Amino acid sequence: MLIVLLGIAASLIGVPLGIAAGRGFTSVIAQLLNLEIYSDVVPSWVYLVLILMGILIPLLVALDPILKATRITVRETLNDYGISRDASASSLRDGWLSRIRFFDNTLILALRNTFRRRGRLILTLSLLSAAGAMFMTGINVRSGWQAALDQSAADRNYDLEIRFNAPVPTQQINSLLANVPGLEKSEAWSLTPAALNRPDALEIVRTYPDGGHGSFTLRSIPLGSDLIATPLLDGRFLQAGDTDAVVLNQNARAFFPEINVGDEIELLIEGEVKTFRLVGVIQQTLSPSSAYVLPETFASATNQPVELTNAVRVVMREHDKESMASITRDVEQALAAGNVSVKVAVSEALLGEAISGHVYIFIVALMMISTVMAVVGGLGLMSSMGTSVIERTREFGVMRAIGARSKTILRNIISEGVFIGLMSWVIALPLSIPLSLGIGYLIGMMSFRSPLPLIVSPAGLVIWLSVIVVGSIAASAYPAQQASRLTVRETLAYV
Repeated sequence: MLIVLLGIAASLIGVPLGIAAGRGFTSVIAQLLNLEIYSDVVPSWVYLVLILMGILIPLLVALDPILKATRITVRETLNDYGISRDASASSLRDGWLSRIRFFDNTLILALRNTFRRRGRLILTLSLLSAAGAMFMTGINVRSGWQAALDQSAADRNYDLEIRFNAPVPTQQINSLLANVPGLEKSEAWSLTPAALNRPDALEIVRTYPDGGHGSFTLRSIPLGSDLIATPLLDGRFLQAGDTDAVVLNQNARAFFPEINVGDEIELLIEGEVKTFRLVGVIQQTLSPSSAYVLPETFASATNQPVELTNAVRVVMREHDKESMASITRDVEQALAAGNVSVKVAVSEALLGEAISGHVYIFIVALMMISTVMAVVGGLGLMSSMGTSVIERTREFGVMRAIGARSKTILRNIISEGVFIGLMSWVIALPLSIPLSLGIGYLIGMMSFRSPLPLIVSPAGLVIWLSVIVVGSIAASAYPAQQASRLTVRETLAYV
């Protein structure tokens, strides 16, 4: 009955807090992803399920100890000193511990006591190890995403892309930008939305509300341009005379699973079906779906004269943040002076921030979950150490009687908690590897159809090691302090 009442009390406290936290996190995500939440009403069955889980899960977990306690006789209860009755396991463990030479007797005793109650140890380790694995996974995924961002930035050899509201003569743009200080060169890179030619004639450009990731774009690339890296996955890149040829990146290639290099593909360009010959596929990290054609092919597909462009990419001589911001302002002012209407100017820094912002939501969520699990695990460790102190009260009395000081008992109990924390760290490390692989693959494939690289972050290992050591000391400090204050008379009188 006590467990049921505790479960009800915990549910009444935890469910409203969880619902409020969920609503707050949802509003933050919606704002970052440009989504509008029309209703945050939680269905009544969710409350019912949460309350039932809050009552039944503690009851099921406590059921086995309760049943074991009902089978213990009075004689066994009075003779219970809180030590394991598994003599063979205890002998094997003590034999192994006797070979350790770099620990003193207090630490060896703490290490032996760590395995006194294996069931309790497993539960505590499960929580702490899961929390550590999720924390390290979040850091590893963040490192993998950052590596992908760095690779993506390295593949883009330009600093600023400017898109216009209407096509402008390329010669005019070059003339306006020629006198901008700090500008090394500029190239015309026209673009237009594209869509798959579906049998139902439904035109879908596959874009999210932000108009960025998820889009499918047809782009003209000047022959011989070096403003993007073009590592080939299949076929070749564009060459002179490729009037009907197209090169897809791996994201665009995924829309045509049955098409091979040399086959024809059909795209809807401004409402008209255009046919292209696929000559190659390139790898582009963290890039939306793009189809690349020569300027002449782009002009033919869009009926836009080849002398016009609706976008330009520029390369700057200086690449520090202040210089790039200053040059960007100068470019915009030069275009405004020439009566060129700018739709948007996307710098390399802005592009990196926009791309990275989406995955950091997921990483923050992982961190929050691991923090909650770590707090629960820390409370479990504190409860476990408190119960262990009660079970070993007579043992502490014997230690007191043979001369053990308060600081010895204090050190013994805190060391036991630290050992448990270190064991959870050792378990969490290998668990985080497959988790990082799986989540990195999931995020990469969902975002840009390319798995994130696996990078084990040393910083994540050190941070969690520090957190778990400090947390273990904090969780063990109160039970250790209580045990160190026990007198010989109090411990020997304990039944």
